[in-house]
Amino acid sequence: MISLITEYPLWLSVLCIALGALYAYLLYGKSMKYDGLPIWIKYAMTVSRFVVVTTLSFLLLSPLIKTIFRTVEKPVIVIAQDNSSSIGAQADSSFLKKEYREKIKTLSEQLSSKFEVKHYLFGERINESVSPDFKDKSTNLEQLFEELENRYVNRNLGAVIISSDGLYNEGENPLYETTALKCPVYTVALGDTTVRKDLILTKVNHNKTVYAGNTFPLEIIMQAKMLRGKVAKLIVEKDNKTVFEQDINIVSESFSKNIPLQLKAVGTGTLHYVVKLIPLGEEITTINNIQHVFIDIITNKQRVLILADAPHPDITALRQTIEKNENYEAEFSNISDWNKSIESFNLVVLHQLPSSNNSNQKLFAELQKSNISRLFIIGNNSNFNAVNNLQKVFNISSVRPKFNEVLPALNKDFALFNLSEDAKKSISYFSPLQVPFGSIKLSAGAAVFYHQKIGNVTTNEPLIAFNEINGIKEGVILGEGLWRWRISNYQQAQNHDAFEEIFGKIVQYLSVKTDKRLFKVNYQNTYKEGENIVLDANLYNESFEPINEPDIKINVFNEAGKSFSYQFSKNENGYYLNIPSLPVGNYRFEASTKVGEKQLKENGSFVVKQVNIEALNTTANHQLLNAIANKTGAKMVYPNQIEILEKLLSNKEDIVAVSYSEEKLQDLVNLKWVFYLLMAFLTIEWFLRKRFGGY
Repeated sequence: MISLITEYPLWLSVLCIALGALYAYLLYGKSMKYDGLPIWIKYAMTVSRFVVVTTLSFLLLSPLIKTIFRTVEKPVIVIAQDNSSSIGAQADSSFLKKEYREKIKTLSEQLSSKFEVKHYLFGERINESVSPDFKDKSTNLEQLFEELENRYVNRNLGAVIISSDGLYNEGENPLYETTALKCPVYTVALGDTTVRKDLILTKVNHNKTVYAGNTFPLEIIMQAKMLRGKVAKLIVEKDNKTVFEQDINIVSESFSKNIPLQLKAVGTGTLHYVVKLIPLGEEITTINNIQHVFIDIITNKQRVLILADAPHPDITALRQTIEKNENYEAEFSNISDWNKSIESFNLVVLHQLPSSNNSNQKLFAELQKSNISRLFIIGNNSNFNAVNNLQKVFNISSVRPKFNEVLPALNKDFALFNLSEDAKKSISYFSPLQVPFGSIKLSAGAAVFYHQKIGNVTTNEPLIAFNEINGIKEGVILGEGLWRWRISNYQQAQNHDAFEEIFGKIVQYLSVKTDKRLFKVNYQNTYKEGENIVLDANLYNESFEPINEPDIKINVFNEAGKSFSYQFSKNENGYYLNIPSLPVGNYRFEASTKVGEKQLKENGSFVVKQVNIEALNTTANHQLLNAIANKTGAKMVYPNQIEILEKLLSNKEDIVAVSYSEEKLQDLVNLKWVFYLLMAFLTIEWFLRKRFGGY
């Protein structure tokens, strides 16, 4: 529908018409100049002038064209098909491939005459498709509801039809997500609820990393269904050799058992263990009888040496934090008793050292010559002149025999490592540290972690700061009393998590050496079956400036020694490679490039893990499907009842088309055809006057 409106009263358009008529009359009706012309020419010029003047004056009223568009949107019916492998593994899979698909196709055609029908597949991911292959390795029903809610917000979503066995192994319980769609959710119950004979290796709990030579635990959880009286054999293999086996007597129809065992970490890199239950001939499936375990072997722990002039509660607090991390080990010694080398340590913590009582020149000379990171904790016994000479984080002068009580204030621009929100907030209730009163000057390049806060005033003076020069990392804590922070943390939160996170990050930053390799390939140790193998690489010149002009080639080798060659793509930040999913197994790679005349190489290995979570449960959960349907005012049907869905949806009175109106306003003066119309009349008038002597 189109209408015309103006910003001024519409009756003024009468004046516009009168003005156009008056102008045309005075020019052609009153003037004797055109009396000898044919009447049609005189009329043509009069009408042209009348139209032009009337239109131009009418445009001064700011006329608008109002257009109302009306659209009718059919209700959308979504048919979502479970595409997981648990569906394809069912005993009635031949029915799924033929008769069931025909039923769904017929239903879709019937619904299309009244509704807009959309088809989706769900499992690992959501795809808009009508052709399931039942190969997805997991099922996430919660993700399906979230995706439909996002896609059809403010749309006329009439109903959702979900065909599934009701089993999900990722995401939360979908029953809590159904109401967000605000439409009925009909369910088609696939699969069999009959409990079949089956051995299931449910889970293998293990550490992700283990130190070389240490023993580590495996906890194997198995189940047996309808196999009472049978004996199952559990085997653990490494490099095709059995490292553990056990017979398990199944004493009930619904049997479960936890089997703990200890293994020794022998080897380097990533260890691959195969845990399996030897199949019993009567099982419905044997896919769920095996799991692969991958464990990274760490050859060396990070070693931290804590030296002090005298025992102090700060040392205990730090030592407890360090030793809580299994990747670190801490050793404490009084400075006067230390007579060993420090070369085997990754970090040396000097508590109030050098001190006024003991300087140990030999130790500090060795420390200065080494590239070992160091952390200085300043206190009442510190020798400030000696401390200034040993580190390049700050210089303190004009020190008085006086200490301030100082609180920490986080530097928002600090970027060497990140803290959780809880750890950031924890400093608000930490007790003050005892900080020496003096003039502090930060060294160039030093990064302040915490500033000093005295009372309610945050100063620019550092409390904890770091610096790195020539690859040597240094940190300074300008105060003692850290143990009070640990106690404050426990009093407030009944744990030491915030304190341990803060000082765990400090120790980790200082102890880990900066990687100065010119060529690095970054990758994961493990990838899931079906997942793309994503790697990225960084390349630097001798000045350690990032470059990406040279090409990088990589060869990937499987366990049989077969090679696959690829080349990295270049991007803004370096190099990138996305390899399509590889079969389950162990892989190694060799990457190479050339910078100038220098050949650079990088080696590594990774594994592709088998994913069997779809096979862990073979009994359909129709109770969940029925609960979803009932909660949304819909109904659950079985595959042989699919035909009734068309009648149920057609008879539902609240699934109706929706009409939308959209209003559009447009200035008449902006329309091109108005301009061309005026130009046409002006041209006609000009031509007639020019032709018949009007000019």
